[in-house]
Amino acid sequence: MTELDTYPSLQIFKSPLQSRVIRACYYQPSSGTMAIEMRAGGFRIWKDVPQSYVDALVHHRAPGLFYEKVMRHLLGSPLSPLGFSAILFKASIYRIPESLSASVSRVRRLSFQQ
Repeated sequence: MTELDTYPSLQIFKSPLQSRVIRACYYQPSSGTMAIEMRAGGFRIWKDVPQSYVDALVHHRAPGLFYEKVMRHLLGSPLSPLGFSAILFKASIYRIPESLSASVSRVRRLSFQQ
């Protein structure tokens, strides 16, 4: 089962994924922004993503396959990596300290929903 770490001050949810393709999924419910961190490097970022899509990806038995076969077609092209929205979201992700993962007091299971 995937654990979802929450970062209350940033209102971003992070889920490390067991996948050869995807390292982690980040989601900010207030903006509907989702970022997928690829194992090969880089991020794919989309806006206005329904929470149900994120939940489906995070809980799929093969998240990389689900991303390749379903998510890419549902979401269309990601934001430009040099676009303002993408840069702001990545900056928020990079502000999450690696050590925070172990010390986060609120860990959610099964869903990004509260």
